[in-house]
Amino acid sequence: LYWLFWFPNTAYQFMIPRHLADYCAHFDKNRVCDTGSWLVSFFFVYALAGLPTFYYALNRMEGLLASVFSHRLSQGFAFLAIPLTTLGVMLGLFERANSWEVLTHPLKLVNISVGYFKNTDMLLFFGIFTVSLYLIYYGFQAFIRLFIPNR
Repeated sequence: LYWLFWFPNTAYQFMIPRHLADYCAHFDKNRVCDTGSWLVSFFFVYALAGLPTFYYALNRMEGLLASVFSHRLSQGFAFLAIPLTTLGVMLGLFERANSWEVLTHPLKLVNISVGYFKNTDMLLFFGIFTVSLYLIYYGFQAFIRLFIPNR
């Protein structure tokens, strides 16, 4: 349960390039951001670091559950953890909620989450991001199996 509170932060890392849209306060005459061009590389490297972190954390938890319970239960865990992760990312993006607010303001977060499923735009975002996380996780898994067949 503790792991699940913090896991959405790995997927939230994918969202860091959104800051590129408004990070520059001053442009030069050629419309180039002269004060923070180095941030472009930083944002993308940081976001790319989220990919293996997301995969590794979910895969390791799946392995732990397989060793403690059963392999079937562990596969179901990833299937359920990804939509919960999407919800956590949405709460972080739109409500600026933090992981510890699950413990300090759980009813508020539940009410907000229910509201997301009543709003068509938020429901669409939820679906797209959930499918994307499934593709990232299972695609990364397939990619690794190409290079490490015994995995």
